Amino acid sequence: MTSRYPLLQCGLSRDDMIAEAAALLCEVDSSRVEDIFPCTPWQQECLSSVDNSNDSCLCRYEWELQRKVDKLRFQDAVEAVIESTPMLRTRVVQLPGCGLVNVVIRQTVPWETKRSLEECLIADELVVAAEHTGVPLSRCGLVEQGGDGVGYFVWALHPAIHDDYSLTLYLSEIEQRYSGLEHARLLPFRLYEDFVQTVDECRAKEFWEAQLRGSKAVAFPSVPGTSPCSRAKKSLQNSIAGPLELGECDSTAAATISMAWTILAARYTDSDEPAQLHPRSPFGQP
Repeated sequence: MTSRYPLLQCGLSRDDMIAEAAALLCEVDSSRVEDIFPCTPWQQECLSSVDNSNDSCLCRYEWELQRKVDKLRFQDAVEAVIESTPMLRTRVVQLPGCGLVNVVIRQTVPWETKRSLEECLIADELVVAAEHTGVPLSRCGLVEQGGDGVGYFVWALHPAIHDDYSLTLYLSEIEQRYSGLEHARLLPFRLYEDFVQTVDECRAKEFWEAQLRGSKAVAFPSVPGTSPCSRAKKSLQNSIAGPLELGECDSTAAATISMAWTILAARYTDSDEPAQLHPRSPFGQP
């Protein structure tokens, strides 16, 4: 009999047992479990804390909605995109014998409606405690300030289910749904996990060794001194007032800043092939 969860190498033998265990951790009925598949190494890294506390946080984004925007229609567009995109309905749990796994849940979208941005999806609500796995990793909020009709869409997403590139795709889908335009169904993340499972690590290592053979990698910024134990003791921080002018570019502000830093590094290191890879994303940003 073919398993509904072929990517799982699990100690639980039957699909119904796997679904029941996942549903229990997500605190939902097992009939709402749509799919289960392993986390990628990238997702596992996202769920690991950088400050040794084992807690992680959702990223909070906000966008101003013009007065002419029909709020109910906009909410319908957001809900339609979330419903058609399994990754936005994904939770992460630790299953016995399986490790960290993605659990796709059939669910309605709960909206948090507030009168001010400061009250909507505040920082304390965005912490995912290590002992509270199975919580939603996507949360939506709507803010209507005063009687002038100005509103804000607030979206909190965990790094395990999005990055700059996919966020751009999600927003484009929402815009197309709202406008009633034809839209292309986004491919499920499970296909990427399927690809990861089939990668031959030995061949991958040989490929990259061949690609990088003879390359002259130069670190930027350079580390002063010859001591192998040199450690940074100072940090510099610079703030730019006002929104970045991105023109017609579809890139996010974060990706644009990353690109600018890469170009700067290329100039200072006299390199023709600069690259900057983010360890928490399967999409490298060259």
